[in-house]
Amino acid sequence: MVAAIALLRVLVLTSESTPEPERFVELLGIQLSRIATVEVGPAMIDGHLSDKVEMAVDEADARNATVAVWIERGRQRKGDKIEFVLHIVGRRQGRLMVEVFRLPAKDGPNLDRTLALKVGEVLDKMLVPLAPEPTVTWVDPTATERLPPVAPPHEPRRPGLTFAAEVGARGSAGLDAPEAAAGVYLAVGVRRPVADFLGEAYVSGGIDSGSNTATAEGTVDTDEIVAAIGARLLSPIGRLHLGAQLELGMRLVTADGVTPRGREGSENVALAAVLGSLEARWRLRSSFELRAAAGVEYSPDRLSLTVNQAPIVDLGRVRPVVQLGVVFLVP
Repeated sequence: MVAAIALLRVLVLTSESTPEPERFVELLGIQLSRIATVEVGPAMIDGHLSDKVEMAVDEADARNATVAVWIERGRQRKGDKIEFVLHIVGRRQGRLMVEVFRLPAKDGPNLDRTLALKVGEVLDKMLVPLAPEPTVTWVDPTATERLPPVAPPHEPRRPGLTFAAEVGARGSAGLDAPEAAAGVYLAVGVRRPVADFLGEAYVSGGIDSGSNTATAEGTVDTDEIVAAIGARLLSPIGRLHLGAQLELGMRLVTADGVTPRGREGSENVALAAVLGSLEARWRLRSSFELRAAAGVEYSPDRLSLTVNQAPIVDLGRVRPVVQLGVVFLVP
């Protein structure tokens, strides 16, 4: 007989009411060893229940967990018993599931064990219907024909792709040249969980208003159109996401020059560029994030603009870049 069961995943969000989180998770894992694995997540935020549920859902999705649970201390009962409130949040058949249970427990040195047993009993009864039925195949040892392979059971649904759109402002200034630029950008892409991280792939485009530089030899106005593809890797820490990005792009620089005698000319130059930066995000809601990033952009070609062979503008090769944007997410 061959039997296989896909283990579920339980994420424990710690709080001040979670006694000895590491030991509690260890005992809970023993209690649920037949159907689930248990791991420690970040600390639960303070605030309204709706904010806590939203954080629990986001953390469960980001870590591919079936459910997220946390415990809060309730009222003191008669004697030495304390009422604890168990919250269980997850998704079932595409719908949000929120369950709340009240568990009386006796205060004392064995409180973590008592709570782990009680929480395990609740989760054991609740999660069994979510586990796939085992696939059983009987093999007759006397059979001369090989039976066809048995398809493995379906695993619980994992979060899929999330579509993301971002709009923001960016600014840059040359390290090896005095020119600076500022503009706006738009990016669209997708996000999906990668182990304990969030990965994003995107395409972006923007317009930078460059400089207006005037000297005795002439005047040069510059503008830039930027197009790029990139990838980001984020580490969620509660509502805060920290990460990095790598971007490959092209800068189309348009320069208009005027000589002191009024003669005009223009030039369009395409420059390859690589941008690497660190970033931080603050999740206001499950579909809305604020993003800030700072990094360095490098172009292998240095562009110098001249009028009558006299240098007017030097764009340099290396420049720091800062970005401030708003990210919208659509599951």
